[in-house]
Amino acid sequence: MTRPEGLGFKDAAVQVVRTGIIRPRTVDGVPVPATFRVSVDFGLGEELPPPPPYTGPKPTPRAMSLAAQLSAETFAAHPMPEPWAEDLRGLAADRREIVLGWLNELFPHDPTELQRLLTLGIARTISQKDLETWSQTGQLPSSVTPAMALEAAGDLVEDRTEAWTELRRRFCARWDCGPSDVSGSTDS
Repeated sequence: MTRPEGLGFKDAAVQVVRTGIIRPRTVDGVPVPATFRVSVDFGLGEELPPPPPYTGPKPTPRAMSLAAQLSAETFAAHPMPEPWAEDLRGLAADRREIVLGWLNELFPHDPTELQRLLTLGIARTISQKDLETWSQTGQLPSSVTPAMALEAAGDLVEDRTEAWTELRRRFCARWDCGPSDVSGSTDS
């Protein structure tokens, strides 16, 4: 049994079990039939703390200009996927549309803001010298990814804790979320 149902946890739990090793129950060294039960906790755990404020050097106007060019090229070469598409992949089809509506309401998708954050993250992550090299040769340090750049601007992303709490409240009000209340605490 998986709770809440329809979120893809059952398939994930089966995959976890498939990757394990099961040794048969033995009596006097001879394997005998037996059953086993596995619990897989898919809890969200503790809230992640907000990223620390950026303490590095302020990017120069030239670095910001080059980062804006790189950000624009990144967006042109790799269009952003439909927001939430990957996150909702395991959700039952009858729930996907409802949850997608809630996500779009609670977490509006703003490509302009995302590009602004990517630009700042690039300027914070890649030195002006490396950005100049990229401008001339098209080559970037291989160790830099768009995800790293976005993370470098994470301190500017608004705290969404209240929106996540509201999403959970709505979900649990509509479908059973198990023995814990909507705030995430468990009854003792």
